[in-house]
Amino acid sequence: MKKVTLFLFLLILAIGSTVDARDSLDLFVFDRNKIAVGTLYYYTSAGVGDETGGICDYYIYISAEDVVETLFTYKNPTVVYHYLYEYDWRYFMPKRREIRCLNPVENVPPNYTISHRRTVDNFYDYYWQCEGKSRDKKGAINSYVEQIKFKRLPTFERTTELALGMKFLNQKQKKFEVGYYRYGLYCDLAGEDLGQESVNGVGCQKYKFTGKGLLAAMFGKDFYIWIANDDTCKIVKIEDFNDVGSYYPNGQILELQWAKKVSKEDWGALIESERDKTYK
Repeated sequence: MKKVTLFLFLLILAIGSTVDARDSLDLFVFDRNKIAVGTLYYYTSAGVGDETGGICDYYIYISAEDVVETLFTYKNPTVVYHYLYEYDWRYFMPKRREIRCLNPVENVPPNYTISHRRTVDNFYDYYWQCEGKSRDKKGAINSYVEQIKFKRLPTFERTTELALGMKFLNQKQKKFEVGYYRYGLYCDLAGEDLGQESVNGVGCQKYKFTGKGLLAAMFGKDFYIWIANDDTCKIVKIEDFNDVGSYYPNGQILELQWAKKVSKEDWGALIESERDKTYK
């Protein structure tokens, strides 16, 4: 009986994985007024229920209309990452994402990525091409090349990518679906517009996301994104109560502290100052 049940489960899973989801590009409308080039956003990122005070400093910089950079510094141990996203706003997805760990290679802790590059040559091929280097749990450095399939346009790999996409969602659409990729698996996300809510005095549109289907078992809990209503349409807050890695086993809360215009030179200086922390 157990073998029959397992066979039926695997059959349903196989059938479900072959069904391509409907694209959702008609739900999004690009507005260059919502990409304020030269704006730097600073967030604090804390674990849910974290009593140690461990916080990750997180910066998002709009360096060009189609280029978004992020910088974040983990603490204990200090690990600093610089991300560069080049977006194609026809698909509301990054066509290129590069990750660089700014620690000296010999100081990158085990189980951390050293470098990673993901590209999409043709979005309707539904594949990401990835290559990178990481340090395994024994400390050895390994290179990898992989091809990852997704099923829907747009599909996001991180909650911050998803939040950037939400800046351009047609707000007349109260329920919608997007693709999401996490922990090596794809699933559809059911999104819902929960209406207006104030966060620290900022009027926001609040969105709720729930994983769908058998592959969404990893989404045991919902997560939420708040997008400001003002002209720059800021990401004000993200609450993800799922396991988001060893730093945040009970989930993560990302909250905006301030936003201001800075030059590319000042952004470069900030990157260098965060890099310096890895040598201390």
